[in-house]
Amino acid sequence: MSDPKYKKPAPIIEKIELTKEQQEDIKVILEGTKLKRNLVKLKKLPPTAKMMRTLRTKYFGGLCHICQGLPLYKVTYKMDGAMLVEFYCNEHKGDMDKVCAI
Repeated sequence: MSDPKYKKPAPIIEKIELTKEQQEDIKVILEGTKLKRNLVKLKKLPPTAKMMRTLRTKYFGGLCHICQGLPLYKVTYKMDGAMLVEFYCNEHKGDMDKVCAI
């Protein structure tokens, strides 16, 4: 049972913004292509687990809370001495609104 005195803090919802360079890096990793400096494609390579981990942590900070996909939204709840951070992809934006409204 929940305590009637407890009130869930209001979420702070931020859209994850990426620069053009970051978008290009992500595209290269997801497509599995390796590029030279002059942007000539060398060969197709599937993204490795290490590449995907780097992608998630360096550019996004985490995975979608529901499907474990690449997120576009970061939801933060600030509480007494702690902070809860969740990430949501574009497909689950509607679910994010439901979770935040609880």
